Amino acid sequence: HSIASMPVAQHPRMPAPTARADYRAKRLSAVPSDIEQHIKALDLSDNELKTLALPHLVAVEELLLARNALTAKAVQESALPATLRILDLTENLLVALPPQVMQLQHLQVLRVARQRLKILPADLTMMRSLVELDVSYN
Repeated sequence: HSIASMPVAQHPRMPAPTARADYRAKRLSAVPSDIEQHIKALDLSDNELKTLALPHLVAVEELLLARNALTAKAVQESALPATLRILDLTENLLVALPPQVMQLQHLQVLRVARQRLKILPADLTMMRSLVELDVSYN
């Protein structure tokens, strides 16, 4: 096998993405630093996160952050991966939708239910890939 003809999963510089990292309900106050950078899904729901210092995630498509203590500022200060397709921020402390979310071009599902949102940004209508938006109980 030459490197040029290897399938992507075997290429030494391109490790195959791991399916999922589950850190749900671990009473975490910070994002673990040992998360594999090529994971496809990361579940950090039901923790005590107030900040969102994400490691360099290059392949994550699903980020579950429901039921933490995240504010809009904490989300805005994080580097949300451009590869995100699903972002669940249900039941956090958002009073506004961080502008950074509007720049996620592949985002299909956005869940921001049970927050303190008063208004949604007009840019939300420009998100062509978005097929599910949950803003219930705001």
